[in-house]
Amino acid sequence: MQRTLSRNATKLPLATCLVICLFASGSPLIAPAGAEHPTTNQAASDSHAGNAAEHSVDSLTVAQLRQEGSEVSTQQADATRKLAEVTSLKAPDWFINSLKYEIEQLSFLGLILTQQEVLVENRAELQTQLAAAADDPSQLVIEEIDQKPPFSFLLLEKLLDTYADAQARNSLFELEIETAIELVEQAKQEVERKNRERRRIGETLASAGDSTERVKVERQLVNVELACRICAELAELRKLGLEVKKQEQKFETRRDQALARAIAMVSANAPFTQQDLEVKLAQLARQENELRHRLTSLQAQLQQVGTLDEAAKIVSPQETLGMSSKIEHDLVRQAMSQINASLADLVILRYAWNQRFRVENGVATAAETSRLLDQLGNFQGHFSNARRVQELKLKETRLGLPQFEAGNRQEPESPHVQLTRGLLEVAESRASLLHQADRFITRFHDVLTSESRANTLKQGFANLWPVLQDWWAYEVLVVDDRPITLGKILIAVLMLLGGWLLSRHLSRMLGKRMLPRFGIHEGASLALQTIAFYTMTVICGFVTLDMLNIPLTVFTFLGGAAAIAVGFGSQNILNNFLSGLIILGEQPIRVGDLVEIDGLHANIEHIGTRSTRVRTGSNLEIIVPNSRFLENNVTNWTLSNNDIRVCVTVGVAYGSPVNDVLDLLRQAVNDEPQALNEPEPIVLFNGFGDNSLDFEVHFWVRMRTHMEGRRVQSNVRQRIDATFREADICIAFPQRDVHLDIRKPLEISLSKNEEFASLNRIRRSA
Repeated sequence: MQRTLSRNATKLPLATCLVICLFASGSPLIAPAGAEHPTTNQAASDSHAGNAAEHSVDSLTVAQLRQEGSEVSTQQADATRKLAEVTSLKAPDWFINSLKYEIEQLSFLGLILTQQEVLVENRAELQTQLAAAADDPSQLVIEEIDQKPPFSFLLLEKLLDTYADAQARNSLFELEIETAIELVEQAKQEVERKNRERRRIGETLASAGDSTERVKVERQLVNVELACRICAELAELRKLGLEVKKQEQKFETRRDQALARAIAMVSANAPFTQQDLEVKLAQLARQENELRHRLTSLQAQLQQVGTLDEAAKIVSPQETLGMSSKIEHDLVRQAMSQINASLADLVILRYAWNQRFRVENGVATAAETSRLLDQLGNFQGHFSNARRVQELKLKETRLGLPQFEAGNRQEPESPHVQLTRGLLEVAESRASLLHQADRFITRFHDVLTSESRANTLKQGFANLWPVLQDWWAYEVLVVDDRPITLGKILIAVLMLLGGWLLSRHLSRMLGKRMLPRFGIHEGASLALQTIAFYTMTVICGFVTLDMLNIPLTVFTFLGGAAAIAVGFGSQNILNNFLSGLIILGEQPIRVGDLVEIDGLHANIEHIGTRSTRVRTGSNLEIIVPNSRFLENNVTNWTLSNNDIRVCVTVGVAYGSPVNDVLDLLRQAVNDEPQALNEPEPIVLFNGFGDNSLDFEVHFWVRMRTHMEGRRVQSNVRQRIDATFREADICIAFPQRDVHLDIRKPLEISLSKNEEFASLNRIRRSA
């Protein structure tokens, strides 16, 4: 190491070698800030770099930040003192530059801590305001509502303007919060990058020898550690700023809610009085007087500029003076043009306020409202376009002002600067006026649009009402000097519909709830339900005609036409209708009965006045005209009761014991639970068949559908088969005896095709 140091020392000045030796020996004169040994310095820097990461934004206090700021100021003073000492020793430039960089970074760190202190104070103030607002939300409203109802209409307008500004601020808060989140993420990434650089330089320092290069690496490490702390504190500053922005947004949200409640309270009782109109017109008049006074001043200034220009040309006709006068002349002209435009806008505003007063007090007619709505649409487009143009002019004026100031530093009160400032003031005043006018016109247009829609509906209904009255009283015909109008016909239709629904409901209650309690059969109940329904419907029809004073003679013509139609074209319909009435009265069939008609077994589902609906065992619904039940033979299996006798036939082989067969058949029927014991089953030896001894067993079953009887028959057949198998009784099957004449030998021959087919069968079987 000594050889290396001496070899490097031969290439450096004597002062540099002295500084390196002092630094290597650990002299406090030029030791790195905050440490006396490289390892100690690195540990301290690690703690400083991780300090901001360990800190919680919620735990920061003003006292803590002030203490850290004091420490940073002390470090900055020490570094400044060391810089003066090493400068006097004529240290190398890189060493002096490193100390200067350290001083600048410490100064920047102090500024960051100061900003954190301000944000912590703002956060505490916002928390206090939020707590106070939670106790008394009314203090969130900036505008004091010190008057009692009725409120001023101008107060309502002021509250609406404040609420619109608050909504714009909320949109800005959303954008600022999104930007703050991105900045926090960028700060985190920068902290990670600086920490990686610090670790890399620390590894380089651990492998460096005692030489000038080691001193350089140590100074780099000090600067990088300080940069790491700055990045960490900056990240913490941005987190704190994000939290403050969120609290501000929360506070603004609560203020918006309080404003909304105040607006709802004021708008409920805020008539637009003549006094409010006079106050507003007086405000506009003051603005107009101020603008006219300023316009007069600018006109005089314009004449003065022209006079000075003429005098200057006589004394010294130079191009620069003429150009200067032209610029001043243009500036004055621009200011006058904007003032004239503002005066025209005030005229529009005065007209709009007067019309608003007429609309709010219901003086404006429908035609005036429609015409005013079109005018407001034009005004809205004018102010919107003027605002955009004025914003561009305002930016241009603001950009032009520093140029004149920079070119006239020796003469800060030059005419160019004064005129430009005046133009900027006029432009800002016009921008404020356009913003106010645009907001008012837009709000007035929205109010007028909603009222116009309501008035359109009211006017339309008002125009339609006389027409409806005329149609309601229109006479369709006159019978016995009694008019039959459209209104009476409509009421009659509604009453008949209501009577039909009421009759249907009452008849259902009668057929399903009342009659079954008296033990009446279901089919009879449904029949009485149908009769009651038609009876109540007819009664409702007569009551409706009587209440409306409609004579029955009005239906004379209709009755004659109906009779002719029945006589010539409705014989079958009338036949079925009368058959339905007979069926309902006589009840040869009832709902639920099992009937057989034209070889079809089905259950009665519904009996109507014209037709009857039946359902087969295959769940098919068939509509049968009522006349067929009276004109044709119909088998009603369940008319009086549901006990039906069925039969099962069986044949046994010749030679079987007949008595045993009879006993076994009777036993099979008795073992079937769905077969009735009373009446007793009957077993008959039916006869000698071609191939068997034939037997029949007759038994009774209780069934509502045809399939129920067939199911019981199937069960009985299964039991008979099982019983006969146990008793070794063979159920006969068809037999044939074949007799062959073998007095001559049988001749058998095979053709080629048959031989080939037989070979294929043998091959497949193999």
